Amino acid sequence: MSNLVNTFSVKILIFPLILQLLVSISLLFFPVTRYFSYESAIIHSFMLFLLSGYLYLFLGGRREVNPGALIIGIAVLFSIEPLVRLAHSFFTAGCSYAHGIRFYLIGGLPAVAASFFLVRILQLFLQKFVFAAFLAVLLLILLEPLLQFYFLSQIHFYNPVIFYFPGTIYDELIKPDTRLFLHRFISVAGFTALYFLLLKVTGLKFRILVILLSIGFYYYTIAPLFGFITTSDHLKRNGYTVTETENFVIVHPAGITREKKKMLTAFHEFQWAELRKKLHLQGNEKVRSFIYRNYEDKGRLFGSENADVAKPWKREIHTSISSVFRNLRHELAHVAASEFSNPPFYVAGGINPWLIEGLAVYASFSFDDQDIPVILAAFSGQNHRDTARKSGTQSFFTANTRYAYLKAGLIFNKINNDYGAEKVKELYQTGDFTKILGKNSEQLFAEAMNELTVRAAGRDSVAAEYYFRAKPFLLKICPRYLAEKFESAAEEINKGNSEAAETILRELLSRSREPQYILTYAALLEKKKRYAEILDLLADIGEEVSDINIKLKTSDIQLLNGERISDGIYGQLLSNSPNLRFDAVIKTRIFLYKRGVLKDYISAGDSLKREILISQIKDSTGYLLYPLLSLSSGAEVLRMSEEFPLKNVWTEYCKLMIARRSLAAGVSDEFISALDKTNPGLLPSGSLNDYHELMRFRNYLIVHKNSKEE
Repeated sequence: MSNLVNTFSVKILIFPLILQLLVSISLLFFPVTRYFSYESAIIHSFMLFLLSGYLYLFLGGRREVNPGALIIGIAVLFSIEPLVRLAHSFFTAGCSYAHGIRFYLIGGLPAVAASFFLVRILQLFLQKFVFAAFLAVLLLILLEPLLQFYFLSQIHFYNPVIFYFPGTIYDELIKPDTRLFLHRFISVAGFTALYFLLLKVTGLKFRILVILLSIGFYYYTIAPLFGFITTSDHLKRNGYTVTETENFVIVHPAGITREKKKMLTAFHEFQWAELRKKLHLQGNEKVRSFIYRNYEDKGRLFGSENADVAKPWKREIHTSISSVFRNLRHELAHVAASEFSNPPFYVAGGINPWLIEGLAVYASFSFDDQDIPVILAAFSGQNHRDTARKSGTQSFFTANTRYAYLKAGLIFNKINNDYGAEKVKELYQTGDFTKILGKNSEQLFAEAMNELTVRAAGRDSVAAEYYFRAKPFLLKICPRYLAEKFESAAEEINKGNSEAAETILRELLSRSREPQYILTYAALLEKKKRYAEILDLLADIGEEVSDINIKLKTSDIQLLNGERISDGIYGQLLSNSPNLRFDAVIKTRIFLYKRGVLKDYISAGDSLKREILISQIKDSTGYLLYPLLSLSSGAEVLRMSEEFPLKNVWTEYCKLMIARRSLAAGVSDEFISALDKTNPGLLPSGSLNDYHELMRFRNYLIVHKNSKEE
């Protein structure tokens, strides 16, 4: 009998154990999941929920099965993934086993427990087809986040099976917090309590009623109370209020100034009017705009901490106070496009991300004061063919994000110029280039490049490399673990624990040569005047990381270390500057070097830096104004720029920067004054689109202000 029991148990066990082993091994060969981290934990949380339920059902409670077989089976099932990852770590350099096992336990242990009680609950209702019912309920639990995503405003979710999703892949840092642990506890406690409650209830109708009441209690009481879902009441409790305009319902922090609120509401109406005109729109249904206090609030209440998001089917956009003036038109374009797109999500045909983002970029078509076609041409040249090829329609998320967005926007811009706005809308709706235009996207891009009147030069190639060098998330090494460690280093620096921060940063640098890790570590050593160590680090990196910030830091540290350098070193950097802002920073160094005060400037605090710049500014041609922007008020820098007898690109560019800063701060008088004093004929070509848009808003502000006064 004992042999029969063992044989029966093995037959039941062999399928889930082999399946779990195959899944664990296969994940080692896919992007992101090859690391023992959050993504692999989500998949295994699902697998453990599914396969534990299978074992509970087919081994639990059977007379012919030794009760210990179930416990052993669950233990072996749970151990497979950690053992596979441990074995894998002996052959390859992994991220951190402790990091991975923490996510695995957070996902897996509650999944195993919740699965057990779900099976028990189903057995109270059914004698047959229990596993089929289990699969059906599991499917409903997995669909629940999709229902939240569609019907609620938030984009992140908590789930009993796939425990958490932050909203987008742009949030690399996912750090288990109190709310996540609480949700995992409530998931298990909820299934457990429901099972024992149902044991005390007789009758099918009453048991179904108990289940429905329990679900309602969770969604209407528990979930909003603990922040698992965000409701209007939850936003109010967190200090948000509502302002309504002709075309918008704007949810924003209650504490913003009256002037900034006026600027916000006016900017919304202005951008909506511009989009309606550009896209030939007719609809008048209001848009709900959620503006969060900061990135942290946005991540906590909505999700997607690092990226603004639109929900076209709900006519909603979600930004933050620091990003709304920069990204509003882009996000509104997603909502505007819902008027000529497809249900149920009201986005581009085939939910094609290339089309979705391309239309939004076309609607704003401005990027960091750069001439978009020129830097795209530079990046698509001989040295970047492979990257350009990967940025096509079929591989949007494995391409450099900026390049893919801008390339798609440029193609839409060409379609509008050559074929008109109606073809733009028709293409967005169907996604069929060949049918609508008789050409594919790559042909249109090639034509746009051939039509350039200004060819990409060496400087444009440098700019393209600077903006498009970042790896997409799916190709990064240990992204979750490194993001968490970098945040830990930042926390230690803020606490003043420099030794602990150094230890963390050294580990980061042993795994990745990300410029932000290098520069943060260098800044930490610089405060302690350990210049030689910084130079050793930078020499070790050499040309491995081609980053102008690192090259600039190298020159600065050489000077601080007492090494003899010439202004020619900075001159070489100037020839490799990617944009006007770096031009100003490097020209400032060359100027101060010749004046013999550069070493004092580099080592000075903000107050002394400001004094040095002000004392020298009249003898410069205006580029010292740019570093002053971060050290002085906009009004002061604006006054200084006006005192230059000969205006140039520096004086005018700084006025434009002041206008942008005043807009973001909600200071209308300074915004208008800075624009009125700007000569657009002296601005770089890449800034002109933005300048003209701001001027149109300036005119809109004045007209509406005067009309209200009348």
